Amino acid sequence: MMGLEAGSLNSVLATLPAKPGVYLFKGERGQVLYVGKAKSLRGRVRSYFQAGADLADRTRALVSQVRDLEFIVAPSEVDALILEGNLIKKHRPRFNVLLRDDKTYPYLRFSVQEPYPRLTVVRRVTRDGAAYFGPYTAAGAMRETLEYMQKLFPLATCAGPIDGKSPRPCVEYEIGRCLGPCCAQAYRGGYGEAARQARLFLEGRSKDLLSSLRSQMREAADALRFEEAAEIRDRLDRIEKVLAKQVVVSPTLEDQDVIGIAREGTAADIQVLYVRGGRLLGRREVFLADVGDRDDAALLSGLLPQIYREAAPAPKEVLVPVLPPDVPVLAEYLARNAGSPVRLFSPRRGRKRRLVQMAEENARAALSSRTQRGEAGKDLAKEVMGYLGLSRLPRRVEAFDVSNIHGAEAVGAMIVWEDDRPKKDEYLRFRIKTVSGADDFAMMEEIVARRYRKAVREESPLPDLVLIDGGKGQISSALCGMAAAGVAIPDVVGLAKARGEKEERIYFPGASEPLPLPADSPVTHFLMRVRDEVHRFAVSYHRGRREAEVRFSVLDKIPGIGAARKKRLFLRFGSVENIIKASEEDLVEQGGLPADVAARVRETLRRSPAGSTP
Repeated sequence: MMGLEAGSLNSVLATLPAKPGVYLFKGERGQVLYVGKAKSLRGRVRSYFQAGADLADRTRALVSQVRDLEFIVAPSEVDALILEGNLIKKHRPRFNVLLRDDKTYPYLRFSVQEPYPRLTVVRRVTRDGAAYFGPYTAAGAMRETLEYMQKLFPLATCAGPIDGKSPRPCVEYEIGRCLGPCCAQAYRGGYGEAARQARLFLEGRSKDLLSSLRSQMREAADALRFEEAAEIRDRLDRIEKVLAKQVVVSPTLEDQDVIGIAREGTAADIQVLYVRGGRLLGRREVFLADVGDRDDAALLSGLLPQIYREAAPAPKEVLVPVLPPDVPVLAEYLARNAGSPVRLFSPRRGRKRRLVQMAEENARAALSSRTQRGEAGKDLAKEVMGYLGLSRLPRRVEAFDVSNIHGAEAVGAMIVWEDDRPKKDEYLRFRIKTVSGADDFAMMEEIVARRYRKAVREESPLPDLVLIDGGKGQISSALCGMAAAGVAIPDVVGLAKARGEKEERIYFPGASEPLPLPADSPVTHFLMRVRDEVHRFAVSYHRGRREAEVRFSVLDKIPGIGAARKKRLFLRFGSVENIIKASEEDLVEQGGLPADVAARVRETLRRSPAGSTP
């Protein structure tokens, strides 16, 4: 890696190699402004600084701020693309087009590498031999798929080891949703075939699945196993009803990802349609508020690696509205990730072109809906601004809250609300580090200072309005935190109820009296939504911290509770709260504990911080 000091740009440009690699443009304080890849570092980087270069407005703004640059030589363009992605993920440069939701969508992980494969929900795809399906952009669709799977294919859903040593199967076995491989006395076999059929269903290979089931049904009937044949017939009927709800878009039963783009001004909406076995199984939306003057080809060149970097591998064919300029490099990158060739194709006519048009129509509809919501959000923001007397329109709101019980496992949280929508990818959680005891004011000061030090360090946007869950004391603490971070935000308010009253009130810095909020006002509803969301986020983090403390500290200190018994308790009861609620009889009968150990568990947990609820 090579770097240069500010002012020595020409000398470094003269030494750039004509080799593939990655370059990093840095600002005055050394912050990374942009990460790019190049087939030839010398040619690409020099093109930014040539006299009279025809640069786009956004690029010209970038170049004007560059005070330093570094470069890394890579073995090939594809290696440069991989390195570029890693550096973008690390530095989050503000001049790169970034996807901020790579990890927000769940996948179904099918552990086909295990003797008894199981389905679990994960948010990260890893190379562990399992099969991954998704992403599921709607949690409801994922839950619906899981529910179908449990009804159609009786696979295990528990988290514990399956070794046939369980004394009895769980309730899922009793209601016919599991074959019970954990219990040797109950298990009757057939798990491998059920897992094979489940995978065919998830892969969209419905023709193979239905053919296999019909063959099994005939064999069972021919062998006079009529009850078994009837069970297979009923399963066939349920599967066919599920498949009837899925849209068939390809009679050739292909696996494809179909990408469509819609634009309005500098905003762009990208839709990815997932076609598996010829059926449209789901979609993903990526919205970018400002793509500058990049055309669709340049936009795809930057987005495709990000879309597939954290996601399941691309299928054999990805349909796009236009071909990016670096198709061979992108195709090789996707093929490395998928482990098989991937074709990038921009159809001009026929059925595949109609698929791209369908993706584009979805993108246009989503962008139109978002624009309408944005206009509605502007109207609400104007109401909030007018009623509270703010200095500017509160398009971006950041809200803070802290959560603890007598200072135990104290945490803080910040959420972002922008254009009347939560931006969950920008939520932050804080574990209190500098405050001991139950001092909510000092905790608020700490988390606000940490948040805005981070904002200054990363040059991230500051909010138009800061909302504090609390009154005068919390507001004063928040202002101290901002001052410690070196930022000044004009509009800071607190939302709380006065003692003994039901109405919410707004507190302002330095004001002697709060402002009452009418119960039926849209302004009240908006502020309460934001406050309730940050409170929920803080409490859920605190509850998780408390549960972890009990799980890994309190239980481990109870005589008679080892790793096996602790695991059994969580398998049977699911959470610390449920263990706390359980009677001694439940701990003995369901948890398998001796009576004296159950008594110790009850007494210890009752005296622990997790024995109460925030």
